[in-house]
Amino acid sequence: MGFIKKLLMTVWYLATLIGVCALMATIYGPWTHEALALFAVDTYNYAVQGCIAVSLIGGLIMWIRVLSRRKKANSISLEEEDGSQITITRDAISSQARYIVEEDGSCEATKVGVFAEKKGLISVQVTIRPHYTVSAVEKGAELRQELDEGLTKLCGERIESISLEFLAPEEASAIESDDGASSYLALMDADAEDGEPEGEEAEGAEEPQEAEATAEETPHKEAPEGSAHPDPSGDGVTIPMRGVAAHEEGKHE
Repeated sequence: MGFIKKLLMTVWYLATLIGVCALMATIYGPWTHEALALFAVDTYNYAVQGCIAVSLIGGLIMWIRVLSRRKKANSISLEEEDGSQITITRDAISSQARYIVEEDGSCEATKVGVFAEKKGLISVQVTIRPHYTVSAVEKGAELRQELDEGLTKLCGERIESISLEFLAPEEASAIESDDGASSYLALMDADAEDGEPEGEEAEGAEEPQEAEATAEETPHKEAPEGSAHPDPSGDGVTIPMRGVAAHEEGKHE
């Protein structure tokens, strides 16, 4: 709204307020007789009539504007040739812009406005809420370039301007670099991988316990006579010689 329009709206509002108050004072209040007597003064009478006239004229102008205002077209014409026409809806442009902004998962497009300018040109305004703190300059330049390329493919050479507005992030944090989202995902993957060996170690620890339990359940079998068994002293293997000793005793007899 321009300065002239604001000034006219202010004059209309004040004139309406003064005229209504002057008329209501003659009906309600403790000074009804005094208010009626003031209308006998020409200056006061003309001032109130002027305020009422300004109020009525302003109301009539606004009523005409409301009736004559055109409904905003939902579709925008892209190309016309030999009676054929190619149009695209504002929702199609808005959804594509929203997809481009939210593609890497670092930001959310809370509001997308599409405006048809003169000569068939299109202006796009996107309100962005980052999931974490990002550099508005770097991220804004990156998103603007991606939006320009993506919307140009969609609408042709019709994109006149792209405006970006960054809101407060969902979670304030240190400003990440351009690959902040990828580094965050890599960190999450690394944490997940660190958790896997712990499970493997737990499984490996269970296996010796099961082996010990199996060994306890299995009864101990005594070694057959004449078999080799380790020497308790640790010097080697001891082989019992009972059969040899009996044979030597027979010879002596």
